[in-house]
Amino acid sequence: PEDLYKRLRRLKDAPGEKLIVVEGIYSMVGDVAPLKEIVAVKREMGAYLLVDEAHSMGVLGANGRGLAEEAGVEADVDVIVGTFSKSLGSVGGFVVSDMEGFDVMRVVCRPYMFTASLPPAVVASTVTALRKVQETPALRHKLHANAKHLYDGLTNLGLATGPNCSPIVAVTMPDQAVAIGMWNTLLQNGVYLNLALPPATPDNRPLLRSSVSAAHTPEQIERVLEVMEKVSREFGLLKDEPKRALA
Repeated sequence: PEDLYKRLRRLKDAPGEKLIVVEGIYSMVGDVAPLKEIVAVKREMGAYLLVDEAHSMGVLGANGRGLAEEAGVEADVDVIVGTFSKSLGSVGGFVVSDMEGFDVMRVVCRPYMFTASLPPAVVASTVTALRKVQETPALRHKLHANAKHLYDGLTNLGLATGPNCSPIVAVTMPDQAVAIGMWNTLLQNGVYLNLALPPATPDNRPLLRSSVSAAHTPEQIERVLEVMEKVSREFGLLKDEPKRALA
């Protein structure tokens, strides 16, 4: 937020409006935007704010609406965009706003103008998933418990996890050779993680990235931690005494 404030202050006399664009949960490491602080900067500098809730919708907030709901700042967010392909398991996306004149997007946004409408079956499945998100908060509670189980376990092993606990749990690798080697060895031991390599990663550091769901069991997560500890030791990432005995 401090850097954002400085950048906007430098641009205060520049022509045109100022738009701040952030993600709720960032997709590579799972870090969460400090949205309350960003809103404070937005108010002070008179900017607009767009929040991408692609990875936070269905995850954060009392009703699963995303980070803006979780932070209590929905009224301060001018535009929200998101996708149906993450927590809802469907396809398509959305952009919503209560800004006056926002409907002009229908006639000036080329991707919207030249795309096909969603099939009725897709719309029906999306609406059903939305209802489930709203009506079953227990699934979100289970999701957060599972994410914390994996995040805390990896962190306690001494691996380089991200700054926030979220359903996206990533471990930063020292280099690409170790990342690729560990990814293959984990797979051979029955654990599949996403291998993320530069330039798609923050600071050009390779990652082993996992996506936790409410459907995972504590036993499955514990198994992942056991295998992760074993393989991390094989690749020299852990030097202390073993914390888990691999069955």
